[in-house]
Amino acid sequence: MRIALSLLALCAPALGAPLAPVIDGSFSDWAGAQATTTDPAGDGKNAFDVTGVEAIASGGRLSIRVILTQALGMQSGPGIEGTLRLHVAKASDPDQNFTFDMRGRSVTSDHVAGLDWGVIDFVSAPTIASTSFELSFLLEPLGFELGDELLITTSGSDTLESPLSVTVEKGPIVVRAEQNPAKAPGVLRICSVNTLQNGALDPARAPVLGRLVDGMDADIICLQEEWNSDTGLLSIWASEADPLDDGSKWAAYRVNGNVIIAPQGSNVMIQPGPNDGFTLAIIDTGKTAMIVGAVHLKCCGHAGSSEDQRRISQANGMVAAIKRIRDLEKGDTYFEYRDAPFVLVGDWNLVGSGSARDIVVDDPDLGAIDLAPMRLRGDRNTTWRDLTPSNGGFPPGRLDLAVVSDALGVVRSFVFDTTDLSDETLGDLGLQAGDSSVTDHLMLVIDTQSP
Repeated sequence: MRIALSLLALCAPALGAPLAPVIDGSFSDWAGAQATTTDPAGDGKNAFDVTGVEAIASGGRLSIRVILTQALGMQSGPGIEGTLRLHVAKASDPDQNFTFDMRGRSVTSDHVAGLDWGVIDFVSAPTIASTSFELSFLLEPLGFELGDELLITTSGSDTLESPLSVTVEKGPIVVRAEQNPAKAPGVLRICSVNTLQNGALDPARAPVLGRLVDGMDADIICLQEEWNSDTGLLSIWASEADPLDDGSKWAAYRVNGNVIIAPQGSNVMIQPGPNDGFTLAIIDTGKTAMIVGAVHLKCCGHAGSSEDQRRISQANGMVAAIKRIRDLEKGDTYFEYRDAPFVLVGDWNLVGSGSARDIVVDDPDLGAIDLAPMRLRGDRNTTWRDLTPSNGGFPPGRLDLAVVSDALGVVRSFVFDTTDLSDETLGDLGLQAGDSSVTDHLMLVIDTQSP
C-alpha cells in the first residue's frame, strides 16, 4: 500500500525537548517517545491485549500510542471484544484525572465537568482497525500544567503491570507556517465535500457552501449526501457561486447522493452503473481529461461487519468501473479516454477495516496512491468531526479520502478548514472563520497540473 504524506514544516525544537507527534496513523514520528512501557502479550481478558504504551507530553498536549497484539477498531467492534480504557492522573494528586474509554467513546474526569471531544481538542488515528493507535489532547482544560508528572494506566480488557510516568515539558508545538490555500496559476482544482444531508440546497447552508467552493476557486466540484437534490437546482447553485469568477454556467450530474459539477463548457460523460457508492464520469475540459469519481461508501459498522463488507463490494465496483474504461478498444465510445488519469474522492467512511482503500491502492493494474492530505495546520489529517460533540459520540477521524492514479499529476492536496486560516487570509479568500462548520465533513482539495 502506498500513501503520499504531506511535508510538514516543524518549528525548531529546543535541545532535548520532545516533539509532539503528528496524529495521522503512520507512527513514523514515535521513535523519540518521551516515555515507553511494555506489557506481556496474552494477558488480556478480551480482545484488547496491550503490549506497549508510549507517551509524549509536550507542546501543551499529551499524546499516547497504544500497541496491541491484533488489529482492532479503536471506536467500534463486537461487544464480545470488550473495551480498553486509558487513565491519566497527576502523580501528586490522583483525584486529578482523565479517562478515555475506547469503545465507550467517552471522556470523563473526576474534577472537570462537561468534557467532550471538542473541549480538549481530542484527535486520534487511524479510524480503521489497526494494531496501533495514537491519540492526542490538550492538557490545560484538564488542569495539567508544565512540570506535572502524569501516570498512565489502562483497564477493561487489559491492565498495565505498572503505570507509565511522563512529565509535562514545554517542548515545541508541531506547526506549519501558514499555508495560503489560494489556487496557483496553471492548476486545475478539484474540491470535494460531504454536505450533510442535502446542504447545497438548504436555504441557510447553501450560501456558505457556495462561498467555500468560490473561495477555493474550484474547477470541478464533488458532493456527497445530496440525496434528493435536483440537478438543475444544483447547477444554479454552482453557477451563482461562480468559483472561477467568470460568470460561466455550471452543470451538475447526480447518481444517488453523489454529485459531480463542472462548467458547462466541459464535456462530462457519466459512466453507466452499477455505481453503488459512487458516481463516475469522464471529464474533458478541452485542456485536460480525467476520470472523476465522487465517492460515498456505506457508513458505520466495524471490521468484518455487514457494513464493512458492503464497503469492500463498493470498492470492487469502483475498480471494475475504471477497468471497463481501461479495457476499451479502438472504435469503442470513449476509447480516446481509456488511459485518462483518475481521482476517487469523497467520504469513504473507513471505520471498519481498511480493505476498501487497499483494494484500489494495491491493484497492480491501476497504479493508485492514497494522497492522505493533511490539515493546513499540519498536526492532523482528520476530515470529520461532530458539530455537537458529546460523550458516546464518535471522536474526530479521517473519513474522507483522495485516491488517485500516479499519472494525475497532483501538485498539492490538503484538508481545508477555515479555522486554520488567519483573518487576513480569510479576507483575501472572501471567507469567514466559521464557514467550514456548515457541515460535519471538511473539504478535500486536490490541485493537478493543467497543461
